[in-house]
Amino acid sequence: MNKNKFIKKIITPFLSLGFISFLIIGMTTFAYAANLSIISEKSSVNLNDVFVTTIYINSQGVAINNAEGDISFPADLLQVQSVSTSDSVFSIWVEQPSFSNTAGTISFNGGIPNPGFNGSTGKLFRVIFKAIKAGSVPISFTSANILANDGSGTDVTSKLNNTTVNVISSNLEEASKPAQSSPADNVGDIPQTPIITSREIPSETEWYKVDTATFKWVLSNDIISVQTSIDSKPDGIPNKTFTPAISSRTAIQLDDGTNYFHVRFKNGAGWSKIASYKINIDNEPPKDFQVTNDLTNEGLTRLTLKATDASSGMSQYIIYVDGTQIEVLVAENNLIKTKVLPVLPAGKHIVTIRAYDKAKNYVEKTINFTSPELKNPVIISYPTEVSSGDKVSIVGKAYYPNTNIKIYFVEDDSLSTVFDVRSDADGLFKFESKEVSANKLISVQAETNLSDKETKLISDKVFIKISKSMFASLISKFVDIISALVPLIGSLLLL
Repeated sequence: MNKNKFIKKIITPFLSLGFISFLIIGMTTFAYAANLSIISEKSSVNLNDVFVTTIYINSQGVAINNAEGDISFPADLLQVQSVSTSDSVFSIWVEQPSFSNTAGTISFNGGIPNPGFNGSTGKLFRVIFKAIKAGSVPISFTSANILANDGSGTDVTSKLNNTTVNVISSNLEEASKPAQSSPADNVGDIPQTPIITSREIPSETEWYKVDTATFKWVLSNDIISVQTSIDSKPDGIPNKTFTPAISSRTAIQLDDGTNYFHVRFKNGAGWSKIASYKINIDNEPPKDFQVTNDLTNEGLTRLTLKATDASSGMSQYIIYVDGTQIEVLVAENNLIKTKVLPVLPAGKHIVTIRAYDKAKNYVEKTINFTSPELKNPVIISYPTEVSSGDKVSIVGKAYYPNTNIKIYFVEDDSLSTVFDVRSDADGLFKFESKEVSANKLISVQAETNLSDKETKLISDKVFIKISKSMFASLISKFVDIISALVPLIGSLLLL
C-alpha cells in the first residue's frame, strides 16, 4: 500500500474525531461561560468622595437562577455607606447583600424563579463607597458561583471581573484647582440621582409589616438642599425642601398598600433627577379565613382552606397537628386549597391552621376532630388449591369504597407478581388472574393504598396450592406405568 494513502486513511478519522471533540468541548465551554463583574462609575475619585459601584451578571446565553459570592475591599481605604438592590434582576434574596467595614467584605446570595435570567447586563445590586484614604484600591471577588436554571443547579461560573479605583489625595486636588468660596458657587454638573436605602424596607419587591421606616441617602459635598415626599404615584414630585440638606428622613404612620418615597438633590448647577423608592406595606392579617373538614372515603381527615388579603395577597397556610407542624401549602387569594392529613392514631386531635399574607401577618383557626381506627383489608374468598391452567379468583373487603388495591402473588417468598384493582362502592374488591402454570405453593396478599399516598394497609397472607391438571396427572401416571413395564417386558423376551 502507498505510504501516503496509508497515512491519509489511518490518520484522517482521528483528526476528524479530534476536530468534532474540539467543537463539542468548545461549545460546551461557551455554553457555560457566565460572568460576574464589578463596575465602578469612576476610575478615579477624590479623598472623601462617595461613588457607586454596581455588580452585574452576564449569563452568556444561559438561563441562570442563582448567584452568590463574596467581595473584598481594603477597609483602611474604603468604607461602605449603603447597599441597594433597587432595580435588581433578582427578586429573591437568600442572603440580602451585607457588608462589614471592619473586615472589608461584602456578601450576597440571590436568585430569580423559573425561567430564570438570561441577559448580558443584569444588575444585581449597587454599593455606595466613601474614599477615606488615598491610594490604589482593588475591589475584588474572593469567591462566587453562578447556577444554571437547568433543574440541576449546574455551576456555570466562567469569569469574575474585578475593578480598581484610584483615590487622589485632597492636598493634590486643592493644589491643582482654584479656591472656591462655597458649594453654592460651584456651577458644574447637576447631582447624580440619589440612591435610597431603608433598613426597615430593604427591598422594593417585598411586602413589610411596619408603620415607621427611615429612608437614607448619601450626600456629596456640593449638595445644598434636598426635597422629599411620599405619595401613591410612582412618578411623584418631591415638594418638601430641607436646607441645609439632610441625609435621611423617617416616615411614620405609613398607610397600607403601595406608596413611593421620592427624593432629589440640589447643588449649584440645579436639581438632580428624582429617585423614587417603592414601599409595600401591609399591617392587616388575611380576611374571610374559612376552614372546613370532612372524611375521605378511607376515613382520613381532609381540610379545605380559603382566605383573602386585600393588600399584599395570600402567601401560605401552615398546618399544625397536636402542636407539630406537618405541612406548608402555597396560598392564593380566594383559591381553595385542600389537604388530606396523614394517618393519625385513633382518637381526638387538634389541628391549627395559620393563614399568612406576603407581609407575614397571619390569622389562626383551630378545629378538633376524632381520627377513626383504620382497618386492614381482608381476603374473604379464595381457593385453597387450583390446577395448572386454571385461573385464580379471589374476593376481598377493603372497608373503604373506591380505593386502589394491590394484589401480590408471591412465590418462594421472593418472586412477586403485582396486580392493580379497585374497590367498589361497598368497599369490596374482586380479582381473577390469568391461567396459572406453576406447580407450587403461592401466597396472596392485598394492600390498600390510601389517598395520603403514604399509608398502606396490608391483609394477612392466604396460601394457594397449584397442582398439575387431571390430564397432566393421567399422562404422568401412564408414563410411570410404561417406565415400570419396559424392563419387565425386556426380561421376558430374553427367556
